[in-house]
Parts: sequence; C-alpha cells; structure tokens
Amino acid sequence: MQIFNSRAIFLGAIAVIGTCPAARAGQTGYETLADWNSIALARPGEQAGLASSYDRNGNTLNDAGNYAGFDAGTGLHVIGALSGPGELTRFWMPHLSANGAAPVKIFLDGNLAIDTNTQAFLPNQSYGSGPQFRSPFNWNLLGGSVTYEPIPFQRSAVVEIGDGGGVNFYQVGYRLFAPGTTVQPYSAPPTAGQLSDRAKAGTVLANPGVNPAAPAPSAQNITLPATVIPAGTALPLASLVGSGQIGALNLQMRGSGTPSDAQLDGLRLRIRYDNAPGTAVDVPVSQFFGVGHGRADYKSVPMGVKGDGSYYSYWPMPFRNGANVELYNSTGAPISIDSSSVQYTPGPVAPSADYFHAAYHAVAPTVAGQQRYNLLDITGSGHYVGNILSLSSPSILSFEGNDLVTVDGQTTLHGTGMEDAYNGGYYYNSAGAFSVTDHGDAVASSGAEPFNGLLDFAGSSSEQYRWLIGDNVPFTQSLTVDMENYGGHGGVNWGSTAFYYLNSAPEPGAAGLLLLGMAGLLGRRPSARR
Repeated sequence: MQIFNSRAIFLGAIAVIGTCPAARAGQTGYETLADWNSIALARPGEQAGLASSYDRNGNTLNDAGNYAGFDAGTGLHVIGALSGPGELTRFWMPHLSANGAAPVKIFLDGNLAIDTNTQAFLPNQSYGSGPQFRSPFNWNLLGGSVTYEPIPFQRSAVVEIGDGGGVNFYQVGYRLFAPGTTVQPYSAPPTAGQLSDRAKAGTVLANPGVNPAAPAPSAQNITLPATVIPAGTALPLASLVGSGQIGALNLQMRGSGTPSDAQLDGLRLRIRYDNAPGTAVDVPVSQFFGVGHGRADYKSVPMGVKGDGSYYSYWPMPFRNGANVELYNSTGAPISIDSSSVQYTPGPVAPSADYFHAAYHAVAPTVAGQQRYNLLDITGSGHYVGNILSLSSPSILSFEGNDLVTVDGQTTLHGTGMEDAYNGGYYYNSAGAFSVTDHGDAVASSGAEPFNGLLDFAGSSSEQYRWLIGDNVPFTQSLTVDMENYGGHGGVNWGSTAFYYLNSAPEPGAAGLLLLGMAGLLGRRPSARR
C-alpha cells in the first residue's frame, strides 16, 4: 500500500495520462452536452481512464475495498491521483455503499475543494450550497448511485474515501488533456461560464427524447409514408449528396400493430458514407434501437422510444461525399413500416469530425471455458460512446464478470461487475442477490435514465444500455471492449451493439470487420492482441 501526502501529491502523482496536443481551451466539463454536435468531433490527445475498486489480484468476487494507496495525513484511502489538466467525469457507487456515508475528500490543484460523504454526494444529492451535484446530473436507479457532474482541474486531482457503514465498491471516471490546456477548475459557486454551460447541458439531461441539437435553419427532413418492404429488398430512406450531417433518424412501426421480434431482427438499418462500399452501420432494428424481445420502452439522450411508439436516434452522423440510409428486409416475408424520417443539414463538415459507426455481435450460446464476450474489436482512430448489451445465463454469477476496455493495447478501464458498468448495483437491486434491495430506489425489472438504463431483467437475464458522452473513450490505434464471462459458464447467450466514431468511412472489404456476428450467430472474431 502506497502512502500519500494529498497536499503535495500533484508533484508526483501515481497516474499521468497523456502528453498530447492541446485540447479545446477553457474546458468547463459541460461542453459535449452543451453542444451535442461536438460528440462527433475527434479527441486528439485526450485519454480516458477509470479508477475502480477491482481486485488487482484478479478475484472478481473481491472487487470492493481495493485502493490505489493511503493518505497518512487525512487517514483516508486514495482512490486515484492524477496529474492534469483534466476532469473527473463520473462517480458511481452501489446505493448500499453510498448509504454508508463514508468520508470523501477531493483535492484539486493541491487544495481541498470537496469535503463531504458518499451519502450527501450521491443518493441525497445535497452536497454544498450551490447547484452542483444535484439533478439532472445525479440519479439513483436499480441499486446504483451516480453523478455525472464534471469536476475540472488544472494541475492535479486526488480522490480519497474513508471506511463507511457500507462496502466500498466505487468507480471514478476521468479524462486528461495535454499540459498547457486551459480549464476552468471546479469552483463553488460556479463561474458564469460554468453556469451557462451547465444550464445548457442540464436541459439536455432533463429532456431525454428531445433532440439535444436544435436543427439548424438549413436542416431538411426526408419523410416516407407507410410502405411495405418486400423480402430480400432494400428501402432507401435517404440518398444524400455532397457534405453535411444527419441529425436524427425516426422509424415508426407500431402505427398499425406491434411488429414481431422476427421482423425487428430481420429488418436491418444500413448506413454508408462517402460512397464507400462498406457499411458503417448494418444492424438489426431490434438491436440498434434496443426494441422488441420484451424490452421496456425507454428514453435516453441519444436514442430510445417516443411517446407515439416510434424509435429515434439523435447521434450526429457527419459525411463528406454523400450518405445513404436504408432498411433491408433480410427475412423471407414482407415487412411493413408506418413511416420514417431522416433529418439532415447540408453544408461543410469540420475537419475533425469523425464518422458514426455501430457494430452488432452475438454469441448464442457460449461454450464452457470461454472467459470473455467481445463487444467490439477494431483498429483505427476515433472514440467509443457506448453500447446496448443483452445477457441470458443459466447462472446469476455471470453478472460478476467485469467490463474491460483496452485502448491502443493497454487496458485503461477495468470495472467491478456487469451491472456496475451500467450504473446499477447488486444485480440491479434484485431480491435474489444477497437480499440487498430497495435502498431508496425502486425494485423493478426496468428503468431508464439519460445515460443508462435496464430494459428487461428476469432471473439471470438482462437487457441494458450505457452511453459514454462526457466520458467517451478516445483511441488512436485500436479499441477492444470485453465483458468477462465469469466462471467460463457455457450456455450463456450474449448480444450487443457497440456505438463509436471512427476517423474514416469503411474501406473496401471492411464491412465484415465492422459488423461482427451477422445474423446474430457468429462467435467473436479472434484478436492477435490477446
């Protein structure tokens, strides 16, 4: 165990992430939500990380109470020590752990900036006299408590925690910028700039289901009425020329009845950019939007289900030399849709804008001994923004597997359990898990928040989503996203759609690499990196 002096720790932090070109100046931490279109922009030099309580010896059943060190001056455990500039992007604990009211101290640039406890900081949302660390940036859902209130720092950050009445599971997300980048460090009360950006970001979080980016005056809509897509044919939704950006997709299939799971699985959304022969998106409608298969309707910031039952996506999708959006009926019978709409804005695209991609993968079922399920394995430069994951297992212990994100060959995000990765806790507050239930949030089989949600939960099966927006994960060479199959159980059914931005449209022959698991039956692609 390392011993730290928190008041001088920025002189020799234990984690120095990145030396890179300067990021955008004057960071407040709210930029991505305040300007939704910026989620498509490349993150040159930015690097994301996660400080968590996972067991460094590899025992996933012991992923609590593990720390980076100890501060003899405060008598608290050190969760993480960072050299900036940068920001803390996410602080999560199970609701049970947060209720333990363990002391929390956060030192920024060598000074004690936040002095509270886990209960005030998370479930009670009552820290301090200002607007920070309150709704809509904090929420409790299905056993988990989380805050997405950004905490920027110029030179250093040290996060410390004490022993409370609960078990200390924790995750603290962060990203760091290049030396010389100017940020607006956390302050209470916030600066005028922070308040302005926070208000804009808060409006987005408080209104999931509403397009986070107001359409530009030049925005156009291509709307198609009800139609039937014959078996084995494609219906073009939009064939765009020149440069521009798709800002919204809407698909209505419930106007004249509920589509079957077979129809939702067999109808594929396909997107191509810049006349590339490969698809950037070729995903079943059920898996892209997270609908059907008993999943609850939900509203999140980038996608979900509207009140009229239509499916929406608000991911920005820039293109430079045309874009094609279509629905392909891969089944042997016709499929009806009630309407569709593609909203786009023609015009120049920023040089730093990346291309939106989605990759579907499934393994059904695993063979005994398979230790990991792979959600994504790609090369190139871009940033990862989240996933929808389904799991059906013969054992609830499958939830003990940790999420692992490997950036440029190095695992930089190591989680503490499957439901923890989706901001839940204790098997989503399940009555069957250690009798840990109802810490102030309802015991339910589903629930939705702006960045995470549970779409279905029964026994040892679950459907969930998690978006990484302010905490997106940049990569410059490669990215691998895995979920551990704890115990190597056989007979586990996995399925996932991973969402990410890449600095290029698919090259010839790349479609098979970007779309893993065509028809949902292929095993994961081998990787030379493991």
